[in-house]
Amino acid sequence: MDISSVPLPSGRHSIGKAFDFEAGHRLPGLPPGHKCSQQHGHSYQVEVILTAQALEGPGFITDFGDLAPFKNFLDTQLDHHNLHEIFPFEPTSERLAQYLAGPADDPARALPRSMAPPTGPR
Repeated sequence: MDISSVPLPSGRHSIGKAFDFEAGHRLPGLPPGHKCSQQHGHSYQVEVILTAQALEGPGFITDFGDLAPFKNFLDTQLDHHNLHEIFPFEPTSERLAQYLAGPADDPARALPRSMAPPTGPR
């Protein structure tokens, strides 16, 4: 089927891919009686959403294979680990999301530059 004559909608294109990992943590900044101050675990899901003004190559925003380093980081550094032993901050879901989406100083967890989160005001 030839779709070359079918126009793409104008505007931004978006795709997403979800990654799962299991990890434990505790939040010692909470009062001692709070259930989250004790060791517990979660099934986390991280969704990477990529957007572009135009499609490239064979019609991609990116090749999903380009996300392999990010998945490898989740699998080797976070999956089945105690997050409070890894991070220098209390690993709430919000701070973990901020870390994963933020500027990457560590190339092992970095998205390819073409997919890095935008910087500056939105």
